[in-house]
Amino acid sequence: MRTVLFCTVILISMALLCASLAAQNNKAEQNNTNSHQITLKLCYEEQELAPYFLGTGPAPPKENPGIFVELMKIMESRIPGLTIEFHRVPWKRCLNELKHNQSDVLIAGFRPARDNIGLYPKFNGMPDSKQALLTSQYCLFTHADSQFSWNGQEFKYIPDKPISVPQGYSIVEFLERHDVPLVLTNSSHSAMELLAKSVTAGAVTYCESGGSFLWQNAGRSMNIIAHSPVLVTKHGYLVFSKAFAHTHPDLVNTIWQTASQIRQQHFSELLGKYEALKSQ
Repeated sequence: MRTVLFCTVILISMALLCASLAAQNNKAEQNNTNSHQITLKLCYEEQELAPYFLGTGPAPPKENPGIFVELMKIMESRIPGLTIEFHRVPWKRCLNELKHNQSDVLIAGFRPARDNIGLYPKFNGMPDSKQALLTSQYCLFTHADSQFSWNGQEFKYIPDKPISVPQGYSIVEFLERHDVPLVLTNSSHSAMELLAKSVTAGAVTYCESGGSFLWQNAGRSMNIIAHSPVLVTKHGYLVFSKAFAHTHPDLVNTIWQTASQIRQQHFSELLGKYEALKSQ
């Protein structure tokens, strides 16, 4: 009888111990899950840069926010536990916030100087274009009667009057290397508007953005053309703050790898969508 009672006590004790361990394990799993709920503060330009960023102000519009925002929302849905907080300010402030770890990530073309403020996806020490989120092209726009042109290697008939280009964009260094006189503006729209008013002899911006300006102003007598070939093809990388990359290295690599997949799967589709919106 004592043996049976002793065994019963042992079994009950073991059952209680197992239940306690199971509860602790569940709590640990819950805490582990919660620890992977990460908010990514993403900074991008407050000015419209169609078709990548649409609308203006501190937050993206709820409908048709632009290719970049839609790609990042797909990213958010692909990575469990990731929440993206969109934050719009002037471009130079975005760069400064990344440098001081006040924002976690931004989208940018590569400049060697930017290696000092954030981390790019790299392969053999160079930016890995396969892991870029965006691929964009810069075009030269002039009045149709201008001799100023680009032949794919060099500029011909560089004018004395300056060329307008948005400040902070990576194309600026390219133009400076070719001794093109520049006036810097706060947006692509402003650069194209200066050309339309003949304040500048040309404008350089994203081909899509310049084309969008021409379409939106089709009723004006501007006589502006886009030159071919394009000046340069640029890749837009997700550049992380050094603090965020140090704290979440695995997540950063996952995001870069996912960016490559998303670009291949959705970029062309979204570009077609926004081109169709322009024609409505």
